[in-house]
Amino acid sequence: MKYFLIFVLLIIQGCNENKGSESKAHLNQGIAFIAALEGSESKKGFDKLLKNAEIEFSEAIKLDPSNHIALMNRGVVYITMGKLNKAEIDLNKSLALSPNDADTNYNLACLYSLTNKLDLSLEYLDVALRNGFNDYNRLREDADLKNLRQYEGFKTVLEANKVFL
Repeated sequence: MKYFLIFVLLIIQGCNENKGSESKAHLNQGIAFIAALEGSESKKGFDKLLKNAEIEFSEAIKLDPSNHIALMNRGVVYITMGKLNKAEIDLNKSLALSPNDADTNYNLACLYSLTNKLDLSLEYLDVALRNGFNDYNRLREDADLKNLRQYEGFKTVLEANKVFL
């Protein structure tokens, strides 16, 4: 009986590892679809790549609900699609799994800038910067942050984090 239980536990562990690697494969495929967006020549092609990325990230999450990177990426896809409520749900789930993730905090800053929740946007940008976000070109040029860059506290947060654009 003891050996049977060990055998069953090994099978379960193997299945969990298999699900983890399948989840990573879907995550990687979703990222590949996102990478292909830049080369898309038509709105229809762009939308199809975005939808395929959403499907792949969703599959990764279904296989591994703790995959905070898939949740964050699907949240970004939802922002791009204009599905801001769904984006907020995914980004907050990702943040709950990895509270100090600079990219998730940055993407929440973008989301809240887009929805004119500028105080929240500023808070998440501050956390992103404190946790190592350092893509200053993106910070300078990201259209999602347009509202925030015009907000009075934006420069203060940058200065507090020793960021000078």
